[in-house]
Amino acid sequence: MIAERTGLQAHDLYPALTAAAVMSATRTATTRWLASDGATDLVAGLDEALDLLEAGLGHPPPP
Repeated sequence: MIAERTGLQAHDLYPALTAAAVMSATRTATTRWLASDGATDLVAGLDEALDLLEAGLGHPPPP
């Protein structure tokens, strides 16, 4: 789907790297949610992780 939307081939680096980054962000948000015993909001954690990816990570947000 990423390759189709970007006009690239499925074997190109960009779609593969993008998919891997999204999967990693999802896994990280889910792991944090599980570690909180469900006390945190999973959807908010996913949104935060994907927002960071969309911004290119850059500098970490202030504590």
